[in-house]
Amino acid sequence: MEQAVVKILLLGICGYGSNYIKEISERDIPGIKIEGICEVVPNAADLYPIIKEQNIPIYQTPEDFYKEHTADLAVVSTPIHLHYSQIVTCLTHGSNVLTEKPVCTSVEGARKLEQLEKETGKFISVGYQLMLLTRYVTDTDTGEHTWHAGYEDLDNVTKLLPQGEWYRIDSNTITNYNLALGFSSEGFFSSTVSPGIFSFYMEAGHGRTVMPLDGQPNYALRSLLGVKYLMVGVEDEKAWSADASETKVTINNSNAGNALQLLKVSEDTTDTVYTPQEWAVNWEERGRTEETIVYENQNFIPMGFAYDYC
Repeated sequence: MEQAVVKILLLGICGYGSNYIKEISERDIPGIKIEGICEVVPNAADLYPIIKEQNIPIYQTPEDFYKEHTADLAVVSTPIHLHYSQIVTCLTHGSNVLTEKPVCTSVEGARKLEQLEKETGKFISVGYQLMLLTRYVTDTDTGEHTWHAGYEDLDNVTKLLPQGEWYRIDSNTITNYNLALGFSSEGFFSSTVSPGIFSFYMEAGHGRTVMPLDGQPNYALRSLLGVKYLMVGVEDEKAWSADASETKVTINNSNAGNALQLLKVSEDTTDTVYTPQEWAVNWEERGRTEETIVYENQNFIPMGFAYDYC
């Protein structure tokens, strides 16, 4: 019997959605076909060879796609404020939905989507990367399954962070660490924010991503974005801690992004961003575990958001 082909619609391939098209491109997955793509970025067809190789059509909106095609599964990786309307469109046109978090921007909207699931008989599944912080272990003797924390150090780090006050955290080594800890980070928001924040991030050269800010050159940007505590792996201590101030190294534009070179370069003040002594003043060690050092930002700026409606 010939295997049925699952037709997939990808909504957004230039943000986190790039992971989906890369996985499909690089893995030989039988029984699937990218039926179409919705993307507003110009020249999106030039980003991935599979688009031209398989002659995958690109549309501006899901409404345009559904005028000519059907899809068994729609993968929504567009900006958060578009999720609700696009999921409604996909469900009402007969597609199941896999969406990146959050499903939408309000509880009311989520309840409406839940009702629409029942009415259409289709499902909505939310991709939630917190599950990646765990590992699944099966006992070969008993056959029992056990979930284990992937980051065994989390409980110890939590004890070093003050509770009951608002601030953001950041890590130079691990993405989505903050999800398990229950704090906002500079790349993740624990509440809904205006999509305009991403325009600011783009102007600052950071982009729309959950990845941490690159390197020490962004220490001032961390302050502006309300980052009070920075988690650094103990293996990076010499490059990141106040111990660096004991050397004669100057961190400048040519070496600031490469932590491995910080203690090996000669002093050059022609393009200095800041010196190790400045780093020592800006960040103080709050405490450490066997795996992680927590630094406190001495230039922390409390940050809030304003809304024009609720």
